[in-house]
Amino acid sequence: MTSRSRPRGTQLKDDADEERSIWNQLRADAKKVDALVRESNEIEKRIYELGVAQQAIEVSTVGDRHRLSVGTEVFYRNKQKNTEGEGILCSVTSVIGEGKQRRYEIIDSDPDPSTPLQPYRASVSNLVPIPVSNAGLTELPLRKNVLAVYPGTTTFYKAEVVASRAGKGLKKDGKEIGGSLGELKDGFVRLRFEGEDEADREMDVERRYVLPETGR
Repeated sequence: MTSRSRPRGTQLKDDADEERSIWNQLRADAKKVDALVRESNEIEKRIYELGVAQQAIEVSTVGDRHRLSVGTEVFYRNKQKNTEGEGILCSVTSVIGEGKQRRYEIIDSDPDPSTPLQPYRASVSNLVPIPVSNAGLTELPLRKNVLAVYPGTTTFYKAEVVASRAGKGLKKDGKEIGGSLGELKDGFVRLRFEGEDEADREMDVERRYVLPETGR
């Protein structure tokens, strides 16, 4: 039995409908792609804006950290030969110049009245600001090597942390080292300074005057 073939006109219509369906699907897909591209561009723009904002914050933070004002206490590492200790505690008395040429005039925070007052000029790279209070400063681990102001002076020396808070200190023969000093006060660190003649001699220093061994 011979099968009957579809009329040519009907076949052409079906082919056209199929092509039209494919075209419509492609247009729909293209619109989705366009929408994704626009969304991607918006996201990329937002990422760029956030990056610029973050850079501005970082620059502002660095600028604040590197801008010292008159009256700020600083650790000054004096690189002159024959100077005692690792540096001295100074106060900023004047700010000279701007930008990379900015210099700070500083003086010893507690100068010896018997000697002429000697001001220094230093760039920010030679100065470390001393916190105005102990608030927010981290607890120092035992045996950590540090630089600290020796009590009664303005000179920083190398030292080792013996106790960073009351009841938490190095032990010797079952007793806390430095016990003769009594209980450690809040905001102070008990230190053993390098070169002390008495092996068990410790000193209590306010936390904000205790810096990392590098001075930074």
